[in-house]
Amino acid sequence: MDNEIFDSINHLYRSQIIDMCLCLALVVVGVLVTFGVIKYKLLQKRIEQILLASFVALCSVGLIILQAVPLHRLHKDYKDRSYVVLDDATLTVTSNSSGFINHLSDVVVKVDGTKIDLVMESDVMLEVGKEYKGRVAYFEYSGYVIWYDLE
Repeated sequence: MDNEIFDSINHLYRSQIIDMCLCLALVVVGVLVTFGVIKYKLLQKRIEQILLASFVALCSVGLIILQAVPLHRLHKDYKDRSYVVLDDATLTVTSNSSGFINHLSDVVVKVDGTKIDLVMESDVMLEVGKEYKGRVAYFEYSGYVIWYDLE
C-alpha cells in the first residue's frame, strides 16, 4: 500500500509541476506577442499600447498566482510526506471535474461522523453523488486525495 501511495504522490506532484510549466509557457507567449505588437507598432496610439501591456501583465501575474498557491501547498505535503490514511471511510464525489490540465473533482469524506472536504483527480469510474466505502489516503495540508481503495 505504501508504494502505491508514494506513486500517487509523485504522479500528483509531477502533474502539478507540468501544469505550472504550461502556464509559464503561456505567460511567455503572451509577453512575446505583446512585445511584438508594441515594437512593430501594430497599435498606433500610445495609450492602446500601455493598456495592452498592462492587461497582459495583470493576466500573467494572476495566472501565475492561481497556479503557484495550490502548488505551494502541495509541495509542503510532498516534502513532508504528510498524508493521512482513513479506514472505513465513505467518499462522495460532489462535483464534476474542472481544471486546466488536471481535472479535479470535489469530494466529501465521512469518517466516524466527521466530514472532510477534499479535492481529487477525476476518476471516470466514480459517479457524482454516489457514496463509496473503503480506505482513503489524503494530504492533510493541501487536501488532495492521493489514494483510495473503494468497494
